[in-house]
Amino acid sequence: MLECRALHWAITEKFSIYLRGGPRFTVYTDNFSLSYLVKKGATNRRFARWTLDLAEYDFDVKHRPGRQNAAADAPSRQTVEAEHSDNEVTRNDLACLAVIVSKHGRIRELQECDPECQKFRAEAGTSNSSYEVEDDILQKKSIERGRVCRRVVVPAALRSSVMAVFHDDNGHLGSEKTKTLVQRKYWWPSIAKDIRRYIESCHTCQAVNSRTTRAEGCLNPREIPSEPNVVISLDHMGPLDGNEGYVLVCIDHATRYMDAVAVPSTSSKHYLDFLTNRWIPRFGVPSIIITDQARGFVNKRTAQVHHRLGIQHVNSPPYWPQSNGLIERMVGTLKQVLRKVISNSESWKKELPKATFAINVTKHRLSNESPFYLMHGYDPKVPGELNIGTIEEEIDAAQRLKEMAKGRRDMKNSLEKSQEESTRRYNERRQTPHFQCGDLVLLEIGARSTLDARYEGPFEITALTSPNMAVISRIPHIPGKLNEKTVNIEQLRRYKERALDTGELISTTCA
Repeated sequence: MLECRALHWAITEKFSIYLRGGPRFTVYTDNFSLSYLVKKGATNRRFARWTLDLAEYDFDVKHRPGRQNAAADAPSRQTVEAEHSDNEVTRNDLACLAVIVSKHGRIRELQECDPECQKFRAEAGTSNSSYEVEDDILQKKSIERGRVCRRVVVPAALRSSVMAVFHDDNGHLGSEKTKTLVQRKYWWPSIAKDIRRYIESCHTCQAVNSRTTRAEGCLNPREIPSEPNVVISLDHMGPLDGNEGYVLVCIDHATRYMDAVAVPSTSSKHYLDFLTNRWIPRFGVPSIIITDQARGFVNKRTAQVHHRLGIQHVNSPPYWPQSNGLIERMVGTLKQVLRKVISNSESWKKELPKATFAINVTKHRLSNESPFYLMHGYDPKVPGELNIGTIEEEIDAAQRLKEMAKGRRDMKNSLEKSQEESTRRYNERRQTPHFQCGDLVLLEIGARSTLDARYEGPFEITALTSPNMAVISRIPHIPGKLNEKTVNIEQLRRYKERALDTGELISTTCA
């Protein structure tokens, strides 16, 4: 890399005035890779740009072993005493070697090696031909704005370099804008198609640009439980002010009954304490627990407790709160209630039980009953209610149980109808996923700043665990990063891999 950069600097900047348009010259280097690179072509975009710059100069690169390269090694060694003498005459004498007209040595050579260019060159000079050769460079003529325009016919070996210069180094503009810039001075038969394909397979554009097609993956909602405490979801809210800066929130899927406690951190210690010492003693062991993939929920210790209690632990994909939307909406509701009842930012812990109680005793929008009633079978008295006065209604135990069972059935039916309608509307904006194992994809980034890329990757799909879930593996693996993830299909975007790398497109040389 350093040697190639030095060669580019020396020819195109330091000695450009002497070399541009001058006679053919030879570059000697003890770096064998450098001599091979310049002859065979670049291997990435940066080398491609350098190769295109060097194409204006007529030169050869020859390898010279280090022990024979004393002339170049000497200036890089520290001298004991150096006697300097400026010779202005030498500079002026060398300056006269520059000529005005460049011979475009590399472009001429690559055109001579290119079969298409050879065919066009044979047509040049014939009647009605749009090709001509000037200064031994094949050009294409066209009439634009009433005048003749000439464009260099780009051989296949240089096309990717041209596209890299006008796209990668020019703000990653779209296909039409990039084509307009390229066509000012260059032309080749498949220019529009090549530029479109080049930009479609540009990694930077794929990672940054917004999605222009409908996302894949339809909504597959979870089944509504018939009884309480079959499925519960948990999440953390915070950080908030005070010593205990988080709230651990839990909600039951069947009744929408919620519980919340203040915790000092998101450690698994506090989650397990809530589960084993608060929820289970009151309601029993839940069958399924749904959480995100935070370390406080997913670790060896929590896995052991879940296994011992017979609990199935389901994880929602990272950066995809929609997959556990019930708890996310409840966290939002709790925040809104707390904002209204706290007197200052530090009183939230004191008001948390009151806010939780207020949510639980309020009738759900899809039911005539409150979450508290559906969970316990009766409506509690609200603080201050007895001071005002109320009417007590006598209901025997059998009737109470019957009404509670009916309330739970009605709640389930209402939730299922609402879920069905929401699913129908949601899926109208989606397309059925067609991902397969082995497909290359990009993963949508969740938390990011304004100027960050929208996607990361590429990843390879290694398994499809459900219609909407996939296991992906980073390509290549990066040490210190999570290289394998379970994600929702909607987070994925198909990755278009470039069929030929820049270096391969430049590798054509004369036999």
